[in-house]
Amino acid sequence: MKGKILLALAFFSAGCLADEYDLHTCRNGSFPTWPGVFNQAKVKTDANANVHFYRDDDGCPGQGEVCATKPYLVAGDTVLVAQEVPGWSCVWYSGKKHEFVGWMPTKSLEKQPIHNVTLAEWTGKWHAELGDNEIHITSVGKGQINVEGQATWYGGKDSQGYDIVHTGDLDETITPQGNALHWGNPKEEYTCSGAAQLVNGNLIVRDSGYCGGMNVSFDNVYHKQ
Repeated sequence: MKGKILLALAFFSAGCLADEYDLHTCRNGSFPTWPGVFNQAKVKTDANANVHFYRDDDGCPGQGEVCATKPYLVAGDTVLVAQEVPGWSCVWYSGKKHEFVGWMPTKSLEKQPIHNVTLAEWTGKWHAELGDNEIHITSVGKGQINVEGQATWYGGKDSQGYDIVHTGDLDETITPQGNALHWGNPKEEYTCSGAAQLVNGNLIVRDSGYCGGMNVSFDNVYHKQ
């Protein structure tokens, strides 16, 4: 119960970051929607010890070892870090075949410096770690970049056996602010808006949910091809 109370207090105090964001959620799919500042960290535990991911449901991770899952990392592995609560960090890790998201003990992580981003680092073709989303960024001069993207959602097949596919497009000219950029007006309902952060080669994107057809989203972690 003590763990539940600590987590609840932490979630409440950080709630001003985004009224609609569930600070308890730490899982694949929701990770890039964190509205705060992302960081990068390395696992710093003993090389012979494994650091497991912890679930975010049923009072976890505050329940301790009963919340641990099978996937784990070892010393030297690099993760992205979203929200943090007392003793725990929500992390994302890209493996050779799969991505893993979950809570991890903060004591097992060592924050890494985030280097200043040049305009050239934004440019290039970026591919999502999950799904087929792509974003192509080009420089258009005067410190601005053009962000052009395509997002796809696959919904299985309809009653006649045809594939259900919804798509979305993004085409914005933006002036980045350091390692972050924003497009659209998030205060306007039903309009395409969003933000991205470039963290040491990881492009983390979230949008308003109105940048394409039903269920289409650019929310993802992207890497340059």
